[in-house]
Amino acid sequence: MSAALLKVGAVLSTMIMVTNWMSQTLPGLVGLDPHIARPGTSEKIISVSYPGEDEGWQVYGSVQGKCVCSIMTPAHSVCGGDPRHTRLQLISDQLLNVSQHMEILSQRTTQDLQRLRDSETLLQTLERRLNTAHEETHRLSSTSLQVWVMDGYFKGRRLVEYQSLGDFATGQNFIVHHLPHPWAGTGHVVYNGSLYYNKHHSNVVVRYDLASGGVLQQRPLAQAGFNNTFPYSWGGSSDIDLMADEMGLWAVYSSIGRGGNMLLSRLDPDSLEVLHSWDTGFSKRSAGESFLICGSLYVTNSHLAGAKVHFTFHTASASYEYTDIAFHNQYSHISMLDYNPRVRALYTWNNGHQVLYDITLLHFIRTRHANSTD
Repeated sequence: MSAALLKVGAVLSTMIMVTNWMSQTLPGLVGLDPHIARPGTSEKIISVSYPGEDEGWQVYGSVQGKCVCSIMTPAHSVCGGDPRHTRLQLISDQLLNVSQHMEILSQRTTQDLQRLRDSETLLQTLERRLNTAHEETHRLSSTSLQVWVMDGYFKGRRLVEYQSLGDFATGQNFIVHHLPHPWAGTGHVVYNGSLYYNKHHSNVVVRYDLASGGVLQQRPLAQAGFNNTFPYSWGGSSDIDLMADEMGLWAVYSSIGRGGNMLLSRLDPDSLEVLHSWDTGFSKRSAGESFLICGSLYVTNSHLAGAKVHFTFHTASASYEYTDIAFHNQYSHISMLDYNPRVRALYTWNNGHQVLYDITLLHFIRTRHANSTD
C-alpha cells in the first residue's frame, strides 16, 4: 500500500475516533449524560444531569464525520465558581482546535485522493501506449512489408522492389524497375505508390509511378543546390533529401540565397509544387542526416560514430531547439536516414548494412491541480 493511501486511512480513522470521543467520553469528563438528538436534526445532544435546563450545559456534536461542535454554557454569574465550568471551557477550546485541524486534514485528504486518481489515469494511459508500442514492434518484425532498394548514390537507374523484409534479407521474390532518369544522392522516398527522387545533376524532383512504370510529374525545386553544393556532411550528392511523414511529402535542401541553411518545404505529392517553406537556420553542411516525424525535423550532428540528434525544428510553431540525444551508429557511417510513418521506424543505410530503429512516440500530459496558479 502506498504512503498516500496509508495517510488517507489514518486521517479517516482519526476522524472516527474524535467523533466517538465527543459522543461517549466527553459527557463523562464534565459529568453530563447523553440523550437523543432533537427531532429533525442529525445532532447528538449531551445535556446536564442537574434539574432544570437553565442551570446546565448542552453540548452538540456532529455525527457526519466532521469534528464540529457547539457548546452552550450558563452565564459566569450563575455557576462561575463551578470547577466543571472551567474544565468544560478548556475542553471546548481544545475541541475547536481539533475541529479546525481535522477540517484542514480533510481538505488535504481530498486533494491527495484526487492526485491518486490522476496518477492512476496517467499510469493507465502510459501502460496502453507501451502495450501498443510492443504490438507495433512485433508487427514490424513479422509483417510482410514491401522494401525498395536503390543501390548507390550516383547515376543509378535500377530500383529493386522486395515483397518483405525477409525477402530482402535473402535476396528473393523481387521486381526490378528501370527508371527513365538516373538519380543523385540517397534522399529518395516511396509515397502513395510513387517513387520520388532527385534527377542526377539537377535540382529536379521526379515522380515515378510504380504501377505503370512511367513518370507522372517532374519539377525543379527552385534555387535548390545540387551536385554536392549543399550536401550533408558525408557528401554523396545528398543536396536534396525527400521524405514523408504522417503529414505528407517533404523536401530538405538549401540554396545560396539562404546562405546554406537547411530549408524544409512541404510539397504537393501530385504537382510537386512547394506548398510552404521554413528556414530552419541550421547549416546543411553541418548536418550528418535528418528525418521528419509529425511535422518536426530532427537533425544529427554527424554521420559517424558518436552522432547525436542535435537539432529539432517544429513546423507547427516555426520554432527550434537544440537537443542532446545519443544516436547509436553501430557501423560508423550513415549515408541514408528516413522515417517510415506506417510502422514508426527509422530506416538507415549504415556502411553497407540496412539498420532499423523502432520509434516509440510518447506525449507529455500536464495536469492542473486545484491550487495551481499557472
